Formats: sequence, C-alpha cells, structure tokens
Amino acid sequence: MTVFEALHRPGGVLVYGIPEFRLPKAIVDQEVAKLVELGVRVECNVVIGQTYTIGQLMADEGFDAVFIANGAGLPRFQGIPGEHLKGVYSANEYLTRVNLMGAYQGEDAATPVLRGRGVVVVGGGNTAMDAVRTGRRLGTDPSTLVYRRSEAEMPARVEEVHHAREEGIAFRMLTNPIEVLGDEKGWVRAVRCQLMALGEPDASGRRSPVPVPGSEFEIECQVFVEAVGTRANPLLTQSTPELALDRWGQIKADERGMTNLPVSSPAATSSAAAPRSSSPWVTASAPPPRSTSGSAAVAREEAGDRALTRAPIGTHRLR
Repeated sequence: MTVFEALHRPGGVLVYGIPEFRLPKAIVDQEVAKLVELGVRVECNVVIGQTYTIGQLMADEGFDAVFIANGAGLPRFQGIPGEHLKGVYSANEYLTRVNLMGAYQGEDAATPVLRGRGVVVVGGGNTAMDAVRTGRRLGTDPSTLVYRRSEAEMPARVEEVHHAREEGIAFRMLTNPIEVLGDEKGWVRAVRCQLMALGEPDASGRRSPVPVPGSEFEIECQVFVEAVGTRANPLLTQSTPELALDRWGQIKADERGMTNLPVSSPAATSSAAAPRSSSPWVTASAPPPRSTSGSAAVAREEAGDRALTRAPIGTHRLR
C-alpha cells in the first residue's frame, strides 16, 4: 500500500488546513507513523495527474488498484472587483502559509503571510473561523468575520463561534463584501460591504439574503481572506478523461465507491504494458474492498512531507 501526497508533509488538510490550536500536528504525525509501522509507504511531492497518471500507476508502476482521495481543494472566489489586489488570499492559501509553511515565524519564514492592521474574512463555515482566529493569533487587530446571513444560519460549529467571540473576533452578520478597495500601489486598504436582509428560504432551506439598497459601507483592512467554499481540482481528472464526472467536476462513484473505469480502460491500463492483475479497478469516495492480489495505490493530492518525525509547529494562543 502506497500513499501519494502532493506536498511535502503527510496529513493533507489535517496538516495544512486545520490550525495548531485546533489540532496539534504532533497528533497527525503520530497517526501517520502508525500507518508506516503497519507497512504503508508514504511518498510525498508526487502530484497525481502530473508526476503520474492513474493509468501509469496501474500499468507502469505495477499497482492493482487505485483509491482516489484527492478531495476538493480548489478554492472558490466571490468574483467581486478588486480580488487581484495584493493582500487578497483564499483561505486555503492563507492557512497553508501559516500551518504548513511556517508563516507564523514572521519575517524569518521562507513563505510569509501579510499581517497588516486589520484582516477581514468572508464566510460562515469552520474554515472561515480557522482563518479569522489565525489572523488574530498573528497579532492582527481587528480581525473581522463578515457573513451574508445571520449567525443562526452559520454552518460553523457552535463551539468555534463561541471560541472566536472569546478571542475578540468582530462579527458582522448580514453583511456581504461587494468590492475590495486598493491604494495607489495596488495594496488592499478596505472592503466595501452591503447590508443584507433575510428573504424567503432557498433550496437548502435557509432564508436567502437580499441586499439592502443604499446600505453600502467600508471596513478598513490590509488583508482580505475569502473562505466561501472549494470545488474539485481538475488536475487529476484532466489527465484521465475517461473518468466520469458530475456537473460540478466531481468523480462519480457507485454505492461501493467504484468509478466507471472498466478493466480495459486506457486510464486503468496503458498501452505500454499489461496490468499485473486480471481485475484492476479504480475507486473513489469510499474505502476500496480488500485486495487479494498485489498492492494498492492511494492517489492523494493533499499536503504531505517525507519527514514523519519533525518538531511540531508551536502553539500560538492569545495571552
């Protein structure tokens, strides 16, 4: 069994997405180490779809099965004016720079992150909470969360909201950013927002936010972080065009987690070599059944690191 990680430390979103104050990296390292002790091989800096394709794994690298667990790591943006300005981050990038790349070390970090006099995070989920609480720990004051619905509609865990309030996070509910404003040098200086009112429920059952005319105002900040969701990264699927996708670009799988790729699929077996097993398969979305022949590859495009025993990232709590 081999796990392929795209970045340089194993753990995926547990390492690059979830902050140290919520999940100490030492715990993740311990879990990965247990897998290695069981015989799992971890290969980092391997991007499936670039370093190898699924077909190459099964035909050229000798794997009998591939379990695709690459997640949905491509960030979404609101598409508002000013998102090109310096100081605008997706929550993915912002948290990865701090959690995985050591930006909490300040100017000594090889991959720093802007701190500024104020950070505004847009979103209402756990990722938004992680981002705004991280900004607060980096010394940014005020750290403000804006969300277009009310607190009752927020998908974030109640505990996360409670902790954020305890830490001094400013909440601006029923508020929606409509433009990021910059200075003459192209740096973020503020976010123009509009107040919202709750209308009729939408398809999800939540009341739809409706703009309030003439309610625009500005929030000064130097960092703007968008935590408004993610979507499937097409890197892997573009290299496997035979793989069936839904309209959102996500891999289709049946109740057993099996994809549509048959034994004779070029994606499952390349023309360069025949498969070692008489019944290779490609699965996604659910754990594969036990294989009785050969080895299995777990193709993963999330963060990783070859060094399983490194010093954990320091905890940064508010004093």
